[in-house]
Amino acid sequence: LSSFDTSSTTNMDYMFSGCSSLATITGIEDFDITGLGVNSMLDFLNGLTLSTTVYNELLVNYQGQSGYNNQDPHFGSSTYTLYSSAATARADLVTSGWTITDGGSVAPTFAYGTEGFEGTGAPTGWTSVVGSSGSISYDDTSSPGTGSKSLKVLSNNNTYATLDLGSVYSNCTLIFKQKHTVYNSNTHMMVWFATDASNAISLRSPAPGTTDPNGSFYADHFVGSSVSYVTPTSNNVSVTDWHYVKVDINVSATTCTLTKSTSSNFTSPDTATNSSFSYRTGFTGVRYILIGNFLNLGTEILFDEFSVIDNS
Repeated sequence: LSSFDTSSTTNMDYMFSGCSSLATITGIEDFDITGLGVNSMLDFLNGLTLSTTVYNELLVNYQGQSGYNNQDPHFGSSTYTLYSSAATARADLVTSGWTITDGGSVAPTFAYGTEGFEGTGAPTGWTSVVGSSGSISYDDTSSPGTGSKSLKVLSNNNTYATLDLGSVYSNCTLIFKQKHTVYNSNTHMMVWFATDASNAISLRSPAPGTTDPNGSFYADHFVGSSVSYVTPTSNNVSVTDWHYVKVDINVSATTCTLTKSTSSNFTSPDTATNSSFSYRTGFTGVRYILIGNFLNLGTEILFDEFSVIDNS
């Protein structure tokens, strides 16, 4: 349907309702819906299921148009990706007056399984550098959730674990949970997001057992003598808890958003956005994740349920 011109269409009620034999509908995600009257999408796709990829695109593209408030579409059993730009677009449509019926959300695919570290040893893609007095365990049995294991890094004398994503993601959402368990007052335990060995931004947490009124995490990045940062402002998360963390990176738009919560659904989140984030010149996106620190400071972190969503 990519050649359909729907710019003058005023009503799409029942347009594909009951067409259950259609496995795919190419181009429906690009429909122009600006001419629709109020409540003109009744049972639009009732009985069909778009792929999650197409439905994600549909939500983003429809929300990006104007003049179509108060629609009541039925998108069959189509599902969208939780935490993604499609989820944000859907929420914006509902806020603008839409009543949407669909199959709900699906969690993004976590790297290496639902929990990520349920096997024995390092999952595919992870490598370790262990300094003296440091240690790394890929199956520490202290993580809550559907599984019980997590990555544990006791960082001492350049001890860290790294994951190669295989591609550079310049517009992406990174989701994981972490807990900072052993702390040295001279440093913060780091989760790094890097393009290569020379260009990275970092996420840090304060001392365990406290709440930080300026937020439990900072996305910081050194540019000469200055620091570009994102600082959530509430103290709703104690660092003794597992933190669910979401980082939205968009290098070309120079934006970086940081969200933290004690809930995997990010209810009652603490969120901050820096809309003029100073990325290092050589930082073109995220290819490597590094968990640990480079100094002799004896800090420890637990890390689990990592996923990356490509928003480009």
